[in-house]
Amino acid sequence: MSTLWNRNDLVSVFDARTENNNRKFSIVAEDDAEFPASTATFATEEDFQMPEYPLEQALIVALYPYQEEAFCNFMNPEDGKNLITGLNIPAEQIAVKDGFDSRAAFALATDKYTDKDNVRFKNLYSLLKVSVAEEGVKEIKVVISSLDKAVGDAQVVLNREVVDNTPVFNGGELQVVDNGSEEVTLKFEDEESTFEKDAVYGIAVAPVCYNNIKVYLDV
Repeated sequence: MSTLWNRNDLVSVFDARTENNNRKFSIVAEDDAEFPASTATFATEEDFQMPEYPLEQALIVALYPYQEEAFCNFMNPEDGKNLITGLNIPAEQIAVKDGFDSRAAFALATDKYTDKDNVRFKNLYSLLKVSVAEEGVKEIKVVISSLDKAVGDAQVVLNREVVDNTPVFNGGELQVVDNGSEEVTLKFEDEESTFEKDAVYGIAVAPVCYNNIKVYLDV
């Protein structure tokens, strides 16, 4: 099970200019493309302008999915933080057959601008796969005993090195920093819907070490 891009999904793009931190891009259909797909083309409502840096120095950080409060401070490489903040992994997630709630899933791309501006995303989250062996289940609650928090307010710690006085990034690590919970509930937006027997559903959580996982079903 992996990230599947869908038309109109929103993506945050942080470029090298602070006044354009967290641009909102959306995924658009390519010619003859079927959705969902593992690759996508992004578009923004405003005219996109390349940063005023040489291409060999200009950097781009993109985050899926878009979250309005997200902020990237990679423009200031001297502060020692290099974080993307303002993220949240919800304790309640919408059940998606053969997939997961995109609000809880984070993928990160860090790269230099190129002539084609292609970026490759890497998943940052852990994914618990669950299925039920009976009909009529409306809700699944997963109680996680872990060495770290599983959901809540999160941040991405960017991996950075300085080359010729220019910050260069190589991915990052997702960490939950506050409001952590050991319970994650998976259910449908429609309260009358039930889980399909033997189908697989995903729960996205922070990449933590699990000591024990218990699952409770509500019918």
